[in-house]
Amino acid sequence: MAPRLPTAVAFADIRVSLHKYSLKRPRIFDFVGCANYQQILQSEEFWSALWIMLAFTALAVALVVLLGLVIALVLNHDFRGATSCAR
Repeated sequence: MAPRLPTAVAFADIRVSLHKYSLKRPRIFDFVGCANYQQILQSEEFWSALWIMLAFTALAVALVVLLGLVIALVLNHDFRGATSCAR
């Protein structure tokens, strides 16, 4: 039963994304097709947010990889007490 839940949620999300829905008027659920996607793709705010998110993600991944590499290189050197815990 558990594997079906993410699939059901995904289909529900797709269904809602193809309709015009307002939390102020939840009974109105008009089908608009791909108009929501066209509106988002034509929005300058969407493209600005996308580039900021991509830059932030790339920077975060690079910093984490670099920090992990530095920690691994530091721990790879011999230091006092390193062999007493390993055996």
